[in-house]
Amino acid sequence: MLDDGQKRRLASLGLPQSFDGLDDDALVRIEETLSTELQRHGINAKGDGLNEHGKACLRLIEAIPD
Repeated sequence: MLDDGQKRRLASLGLPQSFDGLDDDALVRIEETLSTELQRHGINAKGDGLNEHGKACLRLIEAIPD
């Protein structure tokens, strides 16, 4: 189950706020969008790890059902 912050983050990226009932293609698109967001905006200033935005994206990727 996603918390309110995760739902807001998904909505801010134009993504569904729930993974329930989505087919594999939709889940792959969500994962790709989150991965791109993490790569573009989720790396810390030193470039050696994730910032808070990146950590949040990673948690959402991990929440996508297999």
